[in-house]
Amino acid sequence: MAIVGIAMAFAVAHFSDITIADITFVAFTLCNSLHVLAYIPPITKAITDQTGAQAISFWTWGLFLASNVSAIAYAVENKEDWMMAFLFLVMPLAASRSS
Repeated sequence: MAIVGIAMAFAVAHFSDITIADITFVAFTLCNSLHVLAYIPPITKAITDQTGAQAISFWTWGLFLASNVSAIAYAVENKEDWMMAFLFLVMPLAASRSS
């Protein structure tokens, strides 16, 4: 979570010089920091619930989707890495097929 604070402090300190790359970096950092924490409740619920993925909330799936979308934007805008963007695109599609 310290990374999120650093990213936010950077964005605020350089607000007048903010670029799309800065915005995608902050979105990527924030979403993926929350994404890691969001794994805990669904894993616990999926282990104890006989219906598996049906026990996972809409908000959890929404956060997973936001995390991947921000990662795609970060990969394209900040890294110009189309393979990374493609992989972050494929992950939610694969997860939706397994549910």
